[in-house]
Formats: sequence, C-alpha cells, structure tokens
Amino acid sequence: MFPSPKTVRLSAGRHPSPDDGVCVLELCSMLAEEPFSDHPDSVCPVIGAFLRGVNDHLPAQERQRLYGLAQLVVESRSTVPWVVPARTAVCLDAAGAAPGGSLVEVELAGAQVARGPHAAERVERIVRTLLEVAPPATDASPPARVPAEAIAA
Repeated sequence: MFPSPKTVRLSAGRHPSPDDGVCVLELCSMLAEEPFSDHPDSVCPVIGAFLRGVNDHLPAQERQRLYGLAQLVVESRSTVPWVVPARTAVCLDAAGAAPGGSLVEVELAGAQVARGPHAAERVERIVRTLLEVAPPATDASPPARVPAEAIAA
C-alpha cells in the first residue's frame, strides 16, 4: 500500500513509487487519484513543466512549501486551445526567458526561478498567475497579456 499524500515528503527527481519519495507532480497524481506519475493528466502541461523544473532545483526545505501548490494545480488542465500558449508566454516572461518557447524551455525557466532569491514565494505568485490566465474548462476569450510586474519579485 502506498503512503498517504498527507505523509509523503517532497524530494527532487522522478520516483518509481511513493515509497521512494515524490516530486510535486507525483503528489498531484496522488491527490487526483491518478496513476502515480510526474505527468498527471489533471495538471496543465505548462504548469507541470514549470513545477518539474522548480521541484528539482529548490533546496529541500523550500521544496516542502510546494506541497500547498499541489492541490491548487490539480484540475488545471484546460481543453481551450489558447490556454497552453498563453500560459507558456506568461511563464517565460515571468522567468525573464525569451518568448515563444516550448515546454522544455518552461521547465528550464522553472529551474531558473528556483535558483533565484525568494524562490518559493516567487514560484507561488507565478503559479497563481498561471491559474488566472484561464480557469480550467472554460471557453472564455483569451485575456489581455498579463504584465510581468504582476508576478515579478
């Protein structure tokens, strides 16, 4: 039997089972009652890529602060076509990366943010902003560009 999502400790990397530790995305898969994975179906691929980069580069103590974000991002995947590119642009802008990047660049941006000052607070602001770009399962029109200062340190 796997450990409870309430008792696991977040650690860097990908894990074969919760008995070996969990990253923030693996915790999301547990909370969503999905198969154990660092690519849970219920999480937006942009938010997932960003948090994978963050998880693996935050110091161990700060990584535990991601626990609260896990519940927020479960069910963040949207079927609206403009959401992934909009969230990608916001994420890359927040990290100071070049626009128009891929999910690999989003993951690298997460790693960059995790290595910066006040990383855990900045990560939380960025994730909350990404969730505001489009609520999950909406068909609303794309929002105006989210200004970088809304999520900058």
